[in-house]
Amino acid sequence: MKEFIYSLEDLFLSDELLDSLQAEKYYIGAYQRGYKWKSFGANDQVPQFLTDIYNAYQENAPEYYLQYITIKKNDEQKSWLEIIDGQQRLTTISLLFYSFAKGFGFENITEDKVTYERYLGRAIFDEVLDFCDKDESTALLLKKHQDLYYIYHAKECIKNFLELLQDEAKGFYEYCKQKVKIIINLEDEMTSAEEIFSNLNDNKVDLTNYYLIKGLLFTKSTRPENHKTSFIEIQEQRNLIARNWDDIDNWLLDTTQNQLFFNAMPIVNTKEKNTGINSLLNALRPREIVENSKETVVKEFHQSLNNLSVKNVVDDYLLFNLYNEHLTNQSKAEAKLIDIYQTSKRLINWFSDNELYNLIGFYTSTRGNINQILQLGSVAVKEKLYDHLKKILQLEEFEISELNYSDPKKRRKLNTILLALNIFTLKKIEGKVCIDFSNRFDFKSYRKHNWSIEHIYPQNPDCSQADYEEYYDWFSNLKFEDINDPIAIKIKLKEALSEEERYLVAQQDIDEHQLGNLALLTSGSNSTLQNYIFPKKRKLLLNLISGGSFVPQHTINAVSKLLNNADEKDPVISFTTNLTEWNQQDIDSNALWIINAYKQLVKIVNQVTIKN
Repeated sequence: MKEFIYSLEDLFLSDELLDSLQAEKYYIGAYQRGYKWKSFGANDQVPQFLTDIYNAYQENAPEYYLQYITIKKNDEQKSWLEIIDGQQRLTTISLLFYSFAKGFGFENITEDKVTYERYLGRAIFDEVLDFCDKDESTALLLKKHQDLYYIYHAKECIKNFLELLQDEAKGFYEYCKQKVKIIINLEDEMTSAEEIFSNLNDNKVDLTNYYLIKGLLFTKSTRPENHKTSFIEIQEQRNLIARNWDDIDNWLLDTTQNQLFFNAMPIVNTKEKNTGINSLLNALRPREIVENSKETVVKEFHQSLNNLSVKNVVDDYLLFNLYNEHLTNQSKAEAKLIDIYQTSKRLINWFSDNELYNLIGFYTSTRGNINQILQLGSVAVKEKLYDHLKKILQLEEFEISELNYSDPKKRRKLNTILLALNIFTLKKIEGKVCIDFSNRFDFKSYRKHNWSIEHIYPQNPDCSQADYEEYYDWFSNLKFEDINDPIAIKIKLKEALSEEERYLVAQQDIDEHQLGNLALLTSGSNSTLQNYIFPKKRKLLLNLISGGSFVPQHTINAVSKLLNNADEKDPVISFTTNLTEWNQQDIDSNALWIINAYKQLVKIVNQVTIKN
C-alpha cells in the first residue's frame, strides 16, 4: 500500500492523481453498501462535514484533512480507480461541487469523475440535483431506494448551507478546492477489490460515541490555531495521544477498576456499555452545552436543519454531541485531553492506595457521586470520603440496638452499616483500635450480586423428613416444656414426624427480625439457603465458601461463632459452644458484636485527621 496526499483539486483535475495513474474516473462497486450519511441534525455527518470545513476556512487553517480514501485499479476497466474505502466522503464531495456549479456557476471539478456500478450509465448526481420530494414519483423512488434517499437529503442540506454563504461562496469554494486534502491509499493491483474491502470492514468497528469522541479529540487537539503544522507533525502528535489513550482504556477495561469507580454511575447513552475509557468520557462529559459557533452562517444553517421534516431520526450520539458542542477549538480539545489523562493518573494512584480503595468503593456503593471527587487532590478526596462515611454511619432517629428487619427504614440502614463493618474491619495496633487497611474489600465480587439482609435463624423453618433424619441430634436437643409432650416422645423413640410436627419443633420462641439474627448475603446465596433450619443453613453456607462464593466476612464469623471485639474493654461476647445451634444467646452475642464494632468505627471516623 502506498500513501499520497492530494488536495481535492488535484484529486480530480490537472495532471495529478488521475493522470499519473492513467485513469479517467473513480468507480464504486455494487458490493459496497449504499450512501448512509445523515443530513438531518447539526451533528449528523453531512452538516458536520460542512461546518468543520467552514470553520477551518474561517480560521484560515493552512490545511484541512478529510481522512483516507483507499483505491486500486479496477480489474476490468484499467482506466477506472475503484474506491475500496471512502465512498461516503467521495459522494459528499461530489455533491458539494455539483451544488457549487448549480448554485453559483463555479467549475465542477468532480463532473463525470465518479460513477456507481448500481447506476452505471446514469448521471446520478444531475438526476438527484433535479429531484423534488414533493413530486409523487420522486417521493416513491426515494422511499424505494435508501441510498438515493440519503443522497437527496445530503444534496438539500448542502444547498441550504451554500445559500447562506452569499459573498463568501467564492472564497469557500477555492478553500475546498485547494486546502481541503485527502490521503490516498493505493492498493496493489494483484489483490481483488472485494478482498480488500472485506479486510478493511472486518477490522472496522461501529461508530459509537467512544470512537467519535476519540476522533474529535485527536483531530481538534492537533489542529493548529496560530501556526502552521505539517501533516507528519500532526500524525506524530496523534500517535503519542493514541498511546496514552490506549493505556487508559486498557486499564479501565478491567472490571476491578471500572466497577470500583463507575459501577453506579448513570450513563448518557444506555445502548453502549460503561466500560473502558468510555466510563471516564461519560464521567468527564461537559456539564454545560455551549452555544454553537457564533458565526451567522453556521447558526442559521443549524436553525434551518431543525425545520427539516424528517421522522424517526434518533440521536444515538448524545454523549458525542455534548463533547462536540463544547470542544469548539484546539485549546479546548487539548485541555479536555489533559483532563482525561490527569484524571486517569489520579484514579490509578487512588486504586493503588488501600485506604482510598476501600473508601471510594464504599462511596460509590452508597450513592456517592464519582463526579464530585474526580478533580480532588489526595488530601481533599480523603476528607470528602471520610465525611461521606461519617454521614452514612449517623443514626439520628434511633440507636444501633434498635435496628431490625421488620421496619423497612431500619432494615435499609442496617444493610448499609453491615456493609461498612465488612469493608472497614477493625484491629488493635500498639494498644489502639483502628481500621485495618491491609485488606482490600472485594468490590468486584460484591457488585456482581445484590446484597440483602438474611435471617440467620429462619422466620418459618422449612425441614424435610430427610433433614430430620440427618440432623436428628439437633432436633433431639431442642427443649420442650413438657417432657411428656407427644412430639418429644416421638423424637426420643426416633419415630418419623409429620411436616407440621417438624415445623413446630424447629420453630423457636424468638424474634427472628431482631438485630442479632441478621447478616448480609448475596441474593444468590440467600436463595440457596432459603428457610432451612440453622444446622443445614450453616452447612450450605460453608459449602458456598469452599466453592468460592463471595460471603461477607461478618456473616462467616457470625455463623461460625468467631466474632471477637477489637477492643477487650468492650462488653464481652459469649456465644454458645455448640456450632450447630443458634439460640437467643448467640443472637445476643452477634448483636453485641455489631453494636461494639459500630461504635468503635464511628469513634475512629470522627477522630480522623487528614495529613498532607
